[in-house]
Parts: sequence; C-alpha cells; structure tokens
Amino acid sequence: MDSFLWLLILSFSMLSGSFLAGNIPLAFHFSEERLRLVSTFGSGMLVGTALIVILPEGVETLYSVQLKNQLAEERAAAVEAGTRHERRSSELGADIISSKQETGLAKRDGQAPSSVSWWDATIPRTSTGRRALQLARRAQQDVEHPRKIAENGEIIEEQSAHTDHHDHSAFEAHRYIGAALAIGFAFMFLIENAGHFGHSHKSSSHIVTVNDFRDVAPYKNTKTAATIGLVVHAAADGIALGAASASDRTSLELIVFLAIMLHKAPSAFGLATFLLAEGHTRKVVRQHLLVFSLAAPLAAIATYTLLFNYGIDDPIIMHKWTGILLLFSAGTFLYVATVHILPEIYVTGKGRSGGGGGHDKKLSLTQIICLLGGIFSPLLLAVEHSH
Repeated sequence: MDSFLWLLILSFSMLSGSFLAGNIPLAFHFSEERLRLVSTFGSGMLVGTALIVILPEGVETLYSVQLKNQLAEERAAAVEAGTRHERRSSELGADIISSKQETGLAKRDGQAPSSVSWWDATIPRTSTGRRALQLARRAQQDVEHPRKIAENGEIIEEQSAHTDHHDHSAFEAHRYIGAALAIGFAFMFLIENAGHFGHSHKSSSHIVTVNDFRDVAPYKNTKTAATIGLVVHAAADGIALGAASASDRTSLELIVFLAIMLHKAPSAFGLATFLLAEGHTRKVVRQHLLVFSLAAPLAAIATYTLLFNYGIDDPIIMHKWTGILLLFSAGTFLYVATVHILPEIYVTGKGRSGGGGGHDKKLSLTQIICLLGGIFSPLLLAVEHSH
C-alpha cells in the first residue's frame, strides 16, 4: 500500500478515535456531585499526562538526538583513523620492501647488517629500516595519540579526536530542556493576557483566597488554556507519526500510532470533563474536541509533505524539533495545571453552598482518590515508544 494512503488511514483513525473518546463524558448527564468527581479525575489525568507522558517523551527524544550525534561522530572518527592507518601501513610496507632490497644488496657485497633486537629480523638497521621502525611504532600509538600526515610527508602530532570533532557535537540536550519548558509556560501566560495589558482591576485589602484567582484572567481565556496545551502536544505527536511514515517502516509507524492513541484518548476525555466543569455547553466542548482531534492528523500530513517535497530528510533534525515541541507543550501543560486545573479543583471542592471562609475547606477523600487516580492513570496506558 502507498505510504501516503496508509498515513491518511491512520490519520482518520486518530481523528475519529480521539473525538469519540472525548464525547464519552458528553453522552451522560451527571449530577453536580458526580460531575465534580469526573472533572477531578479528568483534571488529574491532564496533570498526569503532562508529567508522565509529555515531559519524559520530550527529554528522551532530545537525548536520543544527542546520542545519535555522538555515534555519528565516533563512526566518522573511526573511518578517518582507519584511513590514516591504511596510509601509514602502505608507507611502512614500501619501506620494509625497500629495506629488504638493501639487505639483499648488502649480502651480495659480503656485508652483514648488525642486529640488536627482534625487530632486526624484519627491519635491518639501515636508514630506511630505522624509518620503517619509527612508522611501525607510531602506527601502534595512533589509537591513543592520533597523528596526521602532512602534504610534505612529515608526521604531525594531532589533537584528540574529541577536539577534532568538537564543532560537530555542539548539540547538548540539557541546554534545550529548560528553555523549551519555560517558553511553553510563558507562551500560555501571554496568550491568556494578550489584549488585556493596561487594564486595571479593582484593588481591595481583603485576604486573597483561591476563589480570587478565578477573576485574575479573563473567563474566556481560562477556558481555552487546556485546549491550546493539548493541541500543541497533539501537533508534536503528528510530527512523530509523519516522520515515521516518511521512513517507510510500517512497524515503526504502527507502534507510534498505537502509542499516540493510547494517550490521546484519555487526554480527550480529560479535556472534555474539564471544559464541562468550566461551564461550556456541549456544543462548544465538541468544537474544542474537534480542534484537538484535528491537530495530530494535520501535523502528520504536513510533516510527511515537507519531508518529501522540500528535502527535509535528516532524521536527526526532525527528532530534535519534535523533542523541542514536546517540551514546549509540556511547558504549556504545566501552566494549565498550576494556574487553572489545580485551583479549579479546590474551587469546585467547596461546593456551591459554602460561605466566605471556604479557603479552609479541604478536598474530600473521594476527590483526593479521584485526583490521584487521574494523575497516575497514564502509567497504566503508557507503552514504550519513541518520537
């Protein structure tokens, strides 16, 4: 089957599967208490997805790029060392042949070359023989102390292979991890506050409670925060699937597809329950789900097209940017989790009947169990896969 057609089939399966999973909580009518528990579980699932799935995937992807770079450099250094060794071996062989010829001439003239060591059985103490002995010893030392032959034939001490290839090993994964997370976090902060800079809020001297955080950012923007974070992560998943499809390895493509589906389904479920708890209508929730469900298929098709039409065929570069995108989306998730999801759980945990001193109210035992169950549920669904 054509690889692009197969990618279209997988993309449609991703679209329909994640959309149907997100519609599960919409198919039932929950009481306020039950909706609160389902929302708490879904919120925990979003937090767990960020910490257990997205963040480790991004780190693993970047370090795999660093490892591939190091292996490529070592392979290139080995090839270069082999070439130098062959060059010296041929020069050594030529000198030995020349020295034997001199020995033969000396014997004809009745001259016996003096010997002092076992080397003399092969390499006589002639000027050419001493040259061959030097080359033989230096060839043995090349493994630990590489040298190179200049154009004039002289042997020059060379710095270590690591220094030789230092310029090619500039990629260091740890330099990108924190930066990508911080950019994702800052991106979500700016998205939520875009267009509202310079607007003042009423100041008051009362003690700030968790409820007050509901009014810090505009209500509409708080609703889209979780969706944006999930869409960014879904796009990174799509890039991984598109790159796997471009490699023409069906087994790898299927593994990536199954891994994506196993954590896209709970993410869609968690997004739907979170949006329902935020007060969205079912119609608007389905619109958010559709955007989320379309992100991965569109990113997969776009990646495949770029790889084939624009010659971006370096898998290391693709893995690098996939890892950065994953960590970027992890940063957006951390923002959503710390600024919206966890405070929202405490707000809904107080119920609608409490008075003003609600900040002393703790989550119920049932809510704590639901939250922890949601956080650790991605562990049960996670499978080993690589972007």
